[in-house]
Amino acid sequence: MKWLLTISALAGLLAAPAWAQPRRAQAPGLRAFERLRKMPPAQRQRVLEKLPPERRARLEAELENFNRMPAEQRQKLRKQYEEFRQLPPDQQDAARRLFRRFNTLPENRRPVVREEFLRFRTLTPEERRARINSDEFRNKYTRQEQQLLENLAKTMPAP
Repeated sequence: MKWLLTISALAGLLAAPAWAQPRRAQAPGLRAFERLRKMPPAQRQRVLEKLPPERRARLEAELENFNRMPAEQRQKLRKQYEEFRQLPPDQQDAARRLFRRFNTLPENRRPVVREEFLRFRTLTPEERRARINSDEFRNKYTRQEQQLLENLAKTMPAP
């Protein structure tokens, strides 16, 4: 697996109820996650105990995954999150919906689609259009995957 943050990992952070609320009710996102991560264990435990069980379990798993990432990957995540926060609210909402759709893909297709998405982010709009219109693209991806990739490429800015 690439060292670059996966779409599903980013989606997990971006779609978590704590910061996936409409902008006016939105928590500080990664900054709040970082604060929670840096808390002493006893204090973190007290905060987590106040959450509903499902949300608590998800946050604990995300904290564990984040802490296992190499420092470089954590920094990439922070950068990607900040890029995401620069998007207008409607684009953020669209990206969240697309990430949720990505997470419904079969497990064996996610890495393939993720690689294409990462490739798309390096292409100019013209190169992307040519790629989308290629026979290789149409034969490699289902119509659902093609649509998801096109929408992700339109929604998420190039790095």
